[in-house]
Amino acid sequence: MKSKLELTARGRVTLLLAHMTASAAIVTGGDPTAKLATAALAAPFLIDLLYKLLLPPEIAARIARRRTRAGDLFLEDIELRNASPRVHAHSLELDEPATSVRQGTAYIETLPAGTTASVRMPARVRRRGVTLERAIQIMTRHPFGMVQRRFQVECTTELVAEPPRTNLRPEVLTHLLAKDKEPQAVGATAGNEFFALREYHPGDDARHVHARRSASLATLVAKDLRGGHNPDAAIVVDLRRTPGRGFHFGDRTIEPRLSLAATLLDELLLRQIRPLCIVIGVQLEKFTVDTQADAEEFLNELAIARAVPFWQLGTDAFDELPPGCTSFWVPAGGHDARRDRQRLDDVMLLEEKQS
Repeated sequence: MKSKLELTARGRVTLLLAHMTASAAIVTGGDPTAKLATAALAAPFLIDLLYKLLLPPEIAARIARRRTRAGDLFLEDIELRNASPRVHAHSLELDEPATSVRQGTAYIETLPAGTTASVRMPARVRRRGVTLERAIQIMTRHPFGMVQRRFQVECTTELVAEPPRTNLRPEVLTHLLAKDKEPQAVGATAGNEFFALREYHPGDDARHVHARRSASLATLVAKDLRGGHNPDAAIVVDLRRTPGRGFHFGDRTIEPRLSLAATLLDELLLRQIRPLCIVIGVQLEKFTVDTQADAEEFLNELAIARAVPFWQLGTDAFDELPPGCTSFWVPAGGHDARRDRQRLDDVMLLEEKQS
């Protein structure tokens, strides 16, 4: 926990007045009234300063893992613990600079020694990304507000900000409807073949749970489905820049195009269309999306995506796509990739002007 002391506006004014009255006492040869005024001004300032120097609180924070979308407002639950055995913490103002919003600070009146308190704070992540450590700034002016203690509490937790969602053009939705699947609940059951039984892991599709074996063992057991995956569609996110372009080329267009990719994934899952998601970045990454956990893995990749220099795809880049599979190509890095798209049977180009 890092902390520092700062003078408040009240403290600066008090010091200025104390300096003026002390100077007056010296000029007047020790006038009792000036001395009394100096003492009256200096005493609360010294008490406030010594209180913060000698009785610092020991605050620890805990924040749960969160997944959100860039730009969306949410309420963050923060758990604070005063680890000090004797010192109480008073008048705590909480803020997180990375997610702060206007009038978004939280306030705790008193946090007694050895106790825990929870507070809810409005927050917003302005840019997509993945953060593994969050920093909470806490400030207190107790008792007299002339000196404030500001300290930073760091906690290890994951914050994922996915690309914001946008609107798809009617042509794209019509293309999806042509696959003859109506919107249903997210989390389609994969059409893979049964391989074995295994322990259920958080994030697995609940419809893969083996009811009888789970009841007999008194623990959740899931079916391990492997092989036989035949994707209904493909999302290709191309992060390559146009050959010969500078480092920053494509950075302006990458955000709206990543939003298109994330929105398209939502639409496909909503209609129980199982996509194969391909990200052409520094290397070729493929994500078979059968469950919500698979979708989150792909969205994590979009959250940290950056435009990369151009490189040539291999001849086997799209071997996993069956003939006639519908592909949606997102040129997020700015490269047109006309020759690569010609290798696909049924491909639709998605650009930001389509949002």
